[in-house]
Amino acid sequence: MHSRDIHSRDGGKKVRDLLVSFLGTLLLSATTHRTIYLISPWLSDFKLLDNNFGQFKNLFRNPANFGESPYILFSEVLIEASDRVPIRIITWPDDKSKIFANRFKNVKNVKVKFEKAQKDHQKGLLSDLFYFEGSMNFTFSGVYLNKEKITCNAAYDLEGGLKINEAYLEFERIWDNLA
Repeated sequence: MHSRDIHSRDGGKKVRDLLVSFLGTLLLSATTHRTIYLISPWLSDFKLLDNNFGQFKNLFRNPANFGESPYILFSEVLIEASDRVPIRIITWPDDKSKIFANRFKNVKNVKVKFEKAQKDHQKGLLSDLFYFEGSMNFTFSGVYLNKEKITCNAAYDLEGGLKINEAYLEFERIWDNLA
């Protein structure tokens, strides 16, 4: 897939489905090696995977009960992914983002930093397989309700691979400059 722009004018089904595809690929991949970055000024948890028939059960090992639920939250997918690769989250210190970040308090492979100056309005989910960037905050409203424009970059595409490498340099710089 070349880089693609996705416009969600009718709610977030397209956005949610794309997130499910990317994160499902991440959970299935044995080739992910680089840290995953999630940068969003506002974060909140939301139902990401519809698991009514247990179709995602085998993707979840830690804790296994995530895969038993009829739905799986965004934070639970990140916790499972952190069993495979480190995750760094950068957000603003508002109440909802703090509640979301608290989900990872006892997860050893997830680190959270708050950008207190609130000057960077960048948003994205970055792994060595894909880079999901755009106007969307990773919140219920961002995924399901708001009109958003998202660009999706895949690592196996030359243009996408370059975007991913540039984003890693930028996200690592942001991370290193936060207290």
